[in-house]
Amino acid sequence: SDALEAEKTNGVRRRLVTVTAGSQENIWGREGIYRDGVRVGHVTSAGIGFSVHSGPIGMGYVATGDSGPMKELLDSGKHRWELAVQTGERVPCSVHLKPLYDPKSLRMRT
Repeated sequence: SDALEAEKTNGVRRRLVTVTAGSQENIWGREGIYRDGVRVGHVTSAGIGFSVHSGPIGMGYVATGDSGPMKELLDSGKHRWELAVQTGERVPCSVHLKPLYDPKSLRMRT
């Protein structure tokens, strides 16, 4: 399709990510995801990760823009990621490209 060819030529404009916050604030969905104070995405679904993370977990989309490959954005440590929670405040968060679960139970065996 034309859309697929455009993505191959121009690159992906947004990525699905998992967001974790250390705050005990609830994440419901539609919260903004900020990189260095600029809104770059939003949470589409959320919950509590009892077995993989002690706090709230969300999934959402983040715009890649002209910032380079997403993996480099996350691994560089040069960016401040925040989540705008329901109370209106922004709390620090981590953004992950891979799932939080361990499907092969490798962490349990080490």
